[in-house]
Amino acid sequence: MERRLVLPGHLKKAFGALYGYTSDTDGVRHALVFNDSANVSEAEALFMFGACAAFVSYLLTTASKLTTSST
Repeated sequence: MERRLVLPGHLKKAFGALYGYTSDTDGVRHALVFNDSANVSEAEALFMFGACAAFVSYLLTTASKLTTSST
């Protein structure tokens, strides 16, 4: 995907940092791996839901524009 879609450097770095945050032992992605119960607040879960939805929307819209412009 990176061959066709070039993310601005700072945006790519921000997505990487956000992914790193979610991968921490207390992060959203590993909330139940290391503990019996999630140590993630509702606010964090809602933020991640919105951030992921926005990221997917951005990728789909950008990819759609690339497909449209190449035909």
